[in-house]
Amino acid sequence: MTLNPEEAALHCDTIFIGEAEETWPQFLNDFLCKKAQKVYTSSRAPSLAGLPIPRRDLIVGNRFIRGAVFASRGCPHNCSYCSLKKIYHNTFRTRPIDDVIKDIASIPNKYFVFWDDNFFADPNYTKALLKDLAKLNKRWAAQVTAHSCEDEELLRLAKSAGCLYLFLGLESFSEQGLKDANKNFNKIEQYGKIADKLHRHGISIQAGIVFGFDSDTSDVSETTLKACNDIGIDGVTASILTPFPGTGYMNNIKMKAG
Repeated sequence: MTLNPEEAALHCDTIFIGEAEETWPQFLNDFLCKKAQKVYTSSRAPSLAGLPIPRRDLIVGNRFIRGAVFASRGCPHNCSYCSLKKIYHNTFRTRPIDDVIKDIASIPNKYFVFWDDNFFADPNYTKALLKDLAKLNKRWAAQVTAHSCEDEELLRLAKSAGCLYLFLGLESFSEQGLKDANKNFNKIEQYGKIADKLHRHGISIQAGIVFGFDSDTSDVSETTLKACNDIGIDGVTASILTPFPGTGYMNNIKMKAG
């Protein structure tokens, strides 16, 4: 609904635009008083402190959802295809470490996933969190940028805290593709070194690859597969480039068409 509220409003009694930590309680109060509004819009970035721990005991039959946790929200980068800056307020925030640890400790199973958009975005915060996380003896995965994995101390702490694999947003093995993605901080010539570094720390790599940039040629699938095999990528999540409303990529399309 946040990305296309006008369309969603045609099919709902009430819609929520943006982050809902403050608007959802407001709606519940209005609903009980029989004065629910049509639209609730997040006007400011809500604090991530003191958020309630999910009632995971109410989730039946889906172990994956029961093991989802987030320690931060947002991302400091501005990739052209990414909808984060439209969904969230354009500010990167972290949860108090004690809150995150309490949340993780409440998960009944040993495995979980950090649902952060960029778990290594604030390395000092992440390092402090990992030191406390190591005490829980859990196993986990997270999404990070490739260049953040150049920090040896961060990788060492991640492994000692139970990291099994990291999702790296490589996106493309084409310089023009990375330029189209506004992701010039990715350096293709460093991909192999980063992969070797992660493997030395015993961490597997799930690469995020995007197909469909204007610069992609008909052999992009074949060349990408070869490049991934050459540097030892363990798995790939392939996505089709989608110009979501409000993203930089969509705005560029409108400018070219206009």
